[in-house]
Amino acid sequence: MRSRPWVGITSATLVVTVGFWSVAIGVDGPIVAGLVVAALCIGFAMLLIAFLSGQSDPAQSAYRATIAALLVGGALFILWAGTESAAVGVSLAVVPAGLGGAMALHPSDDRLRLAGRFIGVGLAFIIEAALFAADSSVWALVAPLLPLPLMAAADVAAQRLADV
Repeated sequence: MRSRPWVGITSATLVVTVGFWSVAIGVDGPIVAGLVVAALCIGFAMLLIAFLSGQSDPAQSAYRATIAALLVGGALFILWAGTESAAVGVSLAVVPAGLGGAMALHPSDDRLRLAGRFIGVGLAFIIEAALFAADSSVWALVAPLLPLPLMAAADVAAQRLADV
């Protein structure tokens, strides 16, 4: 299969955005329904990234990325439910999708590129924390749009750095 990582990143960003906004709109509804929607969207987004980025075994890669994203997201959700901290809420919107995307994007065994992807996720968190501090309604609109594209851009930068 031909590698099309940016198509996968764009498609996964749209899926994560729909999931995030569905959960945000239904915040007064049952929590379990929101968590199921979020988990399904994260899983489908990781499948898109893994299949379209040219992984040799995309199903296994997507599975590992989804499990990692859901474990981190679950831990952050429990922490947020206990503390209701704004910083944890911002990281809950950024870190699971970014971490999963970093693991699902091909190749995931190059340490420099993986570190670059995690730096991109960290940069997305910093930008979104600044947006949340400025205006939380603007943050809610752009929160799901930043982690995956910034992670992929950092991956390209790390790849160019490794080629030099």
